[in-house]
Amino acid sequence: MATLPITVLMLLLSGRMGALAQRTGPRLPMTVGPFCCAAGLALLTRAVPGSSYVTGVLPGVAVFGLGLSITVAPLTSAVLASVAPEHGGVASGVNNAISRLAGLVAVAVLPLIAGLSHIGAGAALGPGFATAMLVSAVVCAFGGVLAWSTIDRATAVRSLPLPGVNHACQDPCTSRSR
Repeated sequence: MATLPITVLMLLLSGRMGALAQRTGPRLPMTVGPFCCAAGLALLTRAVPGSSYVTGVLPGVAVFGLGLSITVAPLTSAVLASVAPEHGGVASGVNNAISRLAGLVAVAVLPLIAGLSHIGAGAALGPGFATAMLVSAVVCAFGGVLAWSTIDRATAVRSLPLPGVNHACQDPCTSRSR
């Protein structure tokens, strides 16, 4: 329940962010989004024992969710637009696998970096939690810098028309870009 605002923001904003990426290209949202995520993670350092959800957790979760909303749809669109339509499934699979691998590496490495490796089950995280959030914020900010420096501004995110009710799935008009 604590992270529900992330899901709500993703549902509300992802479509709009994908449309924005189609107009501006993926560079801007894929730069701003990670910086927004970094700010949200930095705000989560306020989640200390004794703080309430509204003041200690919600601001960070909301800003982090906003950053994810800004980033994820343009990233997916850019990945799918970078390959031919017949390779879209493979591109989507690779994008998903990299995302999962990054999450696994973060779960494995972040506790060691933040000094959480010696904490037992049910024990307080202490200052290691704030360290983990700040390390994560730095990694997100680096992702924003990397996006700004490597994504071509002129690269358009193209969309393919979806088949209509009267189109067969293999109709050639559904695989041409507009």
